[in-house]
Amino acid sequence: MSLLSDYYQQLVVDALANQAPMSPEFQEQVIDILGDWARAERYDALETLLSIRHIPEKVIPVLTDIATGSVFPDFYRAYAAWALSELAAKDEAVKLLTGMVEDLKNDGGARVAAADYLGRLGEGEKAIDALTSIANNSSETTYVRGHAWGALRQLGQIEEARDGLTRVATDIAASVTDRLMAWRELGRFGGSEEAQAVDRIAEIAADQSVAAEYRMYAANEIYLLGDRQRATNFLTAIATDPSTSWDLEDWWTRAVAPLAVDALTAIAKSSSVDVHDDLWAVDALEELGAITALAEVANDVSVDSIVRVMAAGNLRWHGFAESARPALDALTEVGRDENVGPYHRYVAGSTLAVMGETEAATRALDAVASDDEAHARFRINAAEELSRLGETVAATRALVTVASDSGASGTDRIHASEALARLGETEAAESALKSIAEDQSIPEYIRTSASGALEELNQR
Repeated sequence: MSLLSDYYQQLVVDALANQAPMSPEFQEQVIDILGDWARAERYDALETLLSIRHIPEKVIPVLTDIATGSVFPDFYRAYAAWALSELAAKDEAVKLLTGMVEDLKNDGGARVAAADYLGRLGEGEKAIDALTSIANNSSETTYVRGHAWGALRQLGQIEEARDGLTRVATDIAASVTDRLMAWRELGRFGGSEEAQAVDRIAEIAADQSVAAEYRMYAANEIYLLGDRQRATNFLTAIATDPSTSWDLEDWWTRAVAPLAVDALTAIAKSSSVDVHDDLWAVDALEELGAITALAEVANDVSVDSIVRVMAAGNLRWHGFAESARPALDALTEVGRDENVGPYHRYVAGSTLAVMGETEAATRALDAVASDDEAHARFRINAAEELSRLGETVAATRALVTVASDSGASGTDRIHASEALARLGETEAAESALKSIAEDQSIPEYIRTSASGALEELNQR
């Protein structure tokens, strides 16, 4: 069994979980594998062990070992202990969970989890006492206290949870994170309390005296409580407010994923923010793989043309160029605008080429390839696109210029030479590479690279 690949081991594990016929000896081998995986802190292995209910006598010892093992995180042990109850070992589960709850050396979050499991097993009094103690302990983290209040509510302690959370939510001396936690949990009561909670959290999100990070968390909570539009408005305002000294390049990694997409889309489409923010938002959407949002930006005629072009370009790089076809007007406009920078004209031209708009693409790409002031990398890329469109004369002309330009970096000159070689312009490529390899003013590693490229070219 140990000689099988991970893939086939997983197939055997799945077969056991589905009660496929197998010998007791083979069952034990499979359980041993699952135990090894679970001891490596793989939650999926624990869940698989829990699903194997037809041979509890073989699974229970493994779960007990994990639940009592000091090498495992406390929360992991609590889950394993609870799993025992699902396999007809309730008494053992209650005993282990009670010990975890009563051991103050355990992490607060693990004690909450253990108490929550005890409550599910009918040990309500023990669970409620422990959870109440943790929820009212200001030395515990906000995260732990919030889960404790939530677990109390689930155990039917409605008024106690409501009163405790209200005290925290309305305590002006409480930290922002504690107040956010309390309003969030109150919002989960539903009805008028949910509406009130959203309003109070919105006050925190709008308060510019509160650190931007906590205001972002407030926007997250508003989203999670169901007010998507208001959450988007707040997060967009926070992310683009220069007075907050907020790091625009980072905030979205800490926002709820759908809310981050909404806010980035709003930023990309906004006419009131700096164009850098617009374009950065488009790149962030591309990194998230938010194809629908990119198409929405690209196809919105009210959005700045360059922003639409970059959204269309990102769609093209993901293989969704046709989703950007309604942006053809912006692509054509940017591609022929001499006042637009070479990079954006290159993106426009290369996207037009993928769409089959050959004439407009050629015009834009030729303008970039022949622009002596454009960065060499843009010129090389444009020239290669031109060659794919059959414009080999224009492509060769541009590449020869870059390859022989002493003002360009040695690396770019090598790339231009290699592109010439691919076009069959061997003599021009050799000449350029030889010039780079012999130029003592160029760093040695680049000269060595040029020599290597020249040797490879001569061996063809």
